[in-house]
Order: sequence, then C-alpha cells, then structure tokens
Amino acid sequence: MDNAALNRFFPLYASVNTFTQLKIQSKQREGIWKMWSPMVGDEMVF
Repeated sequence: MDNAALNRFFPLYASVNTFTQLKIQSKQREGIWKMWSPMVGDEMVF
C-alpha cells in the first residue's frame, strides 16, 4: 500500500477531536525518512 494512501486511510478510523500523523523512520538511514502533516479524525462517535 502506498504511504500517501495510508496517510489518508488512518484518519477515516480516528474519532472526532483526535488526529493522526504518519511518520516513516528508516533503520538504514538514521532518523525520519518521511513525515506527513497531522490530519483530523473523521469517524463520528455516538
């Protein structure tokens, strides 16, 4: 699955008033390889 697709997928299951942020770290290269901006959750809670 494409990393950008995962970034769009996770907020669909996060509840309202929460956020998700996808960050990919590499073991070969030290540190963060790619980081997306935080996205608010879309799932309504009843």
